Amino acid sequence: MKTKNLLSSLSFIVVILFSSWMSNAQTYCSPTFASGCSNWKNQSIVAGSINWTGPTACTTWDFTNTSTVVSAGGNLAMTVVNGVYCGCSVWVDFNSDGDFDDSGENLYSNYIASGTATYSFSIAIPASIPNGLYRMRVVASWGSNGTTSPNGTGACGSYSYGNYDDFTLNVGGIAPCNAPALLNASAITSSSAVLTWGAVSGATGYEYVIDNNAAAPSGSGTFLNALTYTANGLTPSTTYYLHVRTDCGTGNYSTWSNYSFTTNAPCLAPANLNAANITASSALLSWGSVSTATGYEYVLDNSPLDPTTSGTPTLATTYNASTLSPATTYYLHVRSNCGNGEFSPWATYSFSTISNCNAVSNLSANGVTSTSATISWSPVSGASGYEYVVDNTVANPSGSGTATTLTNFNTTTLNPSTLYYVHVRTSCGSTNFSTWNTLNFTTKSPNAVTNVNEDAFVFECYPNPINGIAYFHCSALNTVSHLSIYDISGRQLESINITNTSTIYDMTHFPNGVYFALFEDGLHSKQVKIIKR
Repeated sequence: MKTKNLLSSLSFIVVILFSSWMSNAQTYCSPTFASGCSNWKNQSIVAGSINWTGPTACTTWDFTNTSTVVSAGGNLAMTVVNGVYCGCSVWVDFNSDGDFDDSGENLYSNYIASGTATYSFSIAIPASIPNGLYRMRVVASWGSNGTTSPNGTGACGSYSYGNYDDFTLNVGGIAPCNAPALLNASAITSSSAVLTWGAVSGATGYEYVIDNNAAAPSGSGTFLNALTYTANGLTPSTTYYLHVRTDCGTGNYSTWSNYSFTTNAPCLAPANLNAANITASSALLSWGSVSTATGYEYVLDNSPLDPTTSGTPTLATTYNASTLSPATTYYLHVRSNCGNGEFSPWATYSFSTISNCNAVSNLSANGVTSTSATISWSPVSGASGYEYVVDNTVANPSGSGTATTLTNFNTTTLNPSTLYYVHVRTSCGSTNFSTWNTLNFTTKSPNAVTNVNEDAFVFECYPNPINGIAYFHCSALNTVSHLSIYDISGRQLESINITNTSTIYDMTHFPNGVYFALFEDGLHSKQVKIIKR
């Protein structure tokens, strides 16, 4: 009893090993016929249920879909008719290793020198052969029995004339192996696709091939014990063919089922990245649309390197970035989302926010008369210039002002006894401006700057021109008297209170040029031009 069980186990192991061997070697060599086949060919073959008549095209050789059932240890009677001095040889690949070179695989060889020859014979099926499907080759060779003739020998030999045809022997009459149905490709991207097919009853697995050829594969495929496979590494915009066949075990395979699909166009990264309306804390970011994209992802950070994680999804091609830091370099990273988990490479664009632009301080109006005033303010660090507006409204100007690089200006076309507003803002370059700073003042009436003895009031500087020391003299002083010195552009250089009718001021440190000295005491306002040499 133990011996019987051991033999059964060993037989099972042999069958499994044989089946594995057969399923992994299915590519067969072919004999060659240098001068063609013409009338030197198999004309008809009868073997069991095989009743075959050769086609007109004698170069067609694969008839493995045609089979007959035989039993291990039995005999198969065959009748082969061929023409024009052709021999007949029969070969069976009993170990399914892809050739007919092994001992015992040449089952019949004969040559009849006749215009048309009929060969009637039987081939013996070894008793040790496991149930399964085996390739049978019938060779019609001119002037040769296929094994000993100098005109050619072997199942894959070189012959002058002739042809060959392959069939299938079904040892044990195993059940038909049905081909898979419902082949499909989904989640298609430019480089991948999810491939599926329907289950086949009795299948032990499947073999698949993915190529660019509509014809069925000539060899075996990749074994898979599943109904789905994700193909990666495909080429964009390319038509592929999925070939699948059923493995029913013991070398029993179905025919190939085929399905074609085309990969998507490449998933391109966005172009024309840009940053506009840049301020110290915001920027309007944009990029060009991509025709194959279903959306985009963006990341805004301070690194030029591609992000290592996903970005923020959006369907738009713009993003208004806010809460940015002044004078900071940012990197906008954008990639296309082409669907089914496919993304383009990241595209990157850098920009820098502008510095904070501080408003002017110490805004003041000096030397106010009935028609003029001198406006000044303190310099602002980092400023490239300033803009000013003089009007009669307290509201900030709606547009630009008069540009200047100085920190003062004279306004001389004012109306007496009128309320004015001076608006000044800092320019930090390009479109970067501070907020407006506003000052108001009222011009004096004409009687406020003169009196009935105005012609008698004297304010003078001597010597003039001067080399360095200026002597100022006025004919009278009021409670508060004030002396201001300006350069020719109107920039105030000095402002001092005076308490004597005669004042000495050292101008040695001033460059040579033209200057103006303005005296004011509430009753009088006099100006004198000074030339320094």
